[in-house]
Amino acid sequence: MAEYRLAKVASELNRSYQILAETLKGKGFSVDAKPTTKITEEMYQVLVQEFAADKSAREEANKLKTNRDGKPVPPAPAAKTQPAKTEEPEPVKTPPAKPETITAPAVEETEKIEARKEELSGPKILGKIEIAQKKGKTPKAEEKPADKKSVKKVEKPAI
Repeated sequence: MAEYRLAKVASELNRSYQILAETLKGKGFSVDAKPTTKITEEMYQVLVQEFAADKSAREEANKLKTNRDGKPVPPAPAAKTQPAKTEEPEPVKTPPAKPETITAPAVEETEKIEARKEELSGPKILGKIEIAQKKGKTPKAEEKPADKKSVKKVEKPAI
């Protein structure tokens, strides 16, 4: 006798395992509402009879389903029948298209609403944030030339 997992039967019948367990309890079977619960062949047949419409709807949807690549799923091979006669359809004659003139609809005067343009200034600088220096490094003081007298001028040699 074959045994089936309730979750497997639920996916096959396109129903939740809780609904299947409730249905079986309603029919007089003792079943836990767990996905790993094993059901007998007799329980399986009851569920198939009860939810046959859902199963057929799922199979039909799978036939219409397309691959992720956008290619349609090939139809199931049908039994061999007589080859159908291929008739070439007659080309449909269409009258030449007449050029249509497009006229612009009448332009009504509308009020122009102008938005106020505010000049935006840049960000407001309130102050500077001092970031702590790394250990061992001290900020270098700016070197200012001492008095003008202490700066030596290099004399150019006379040529």
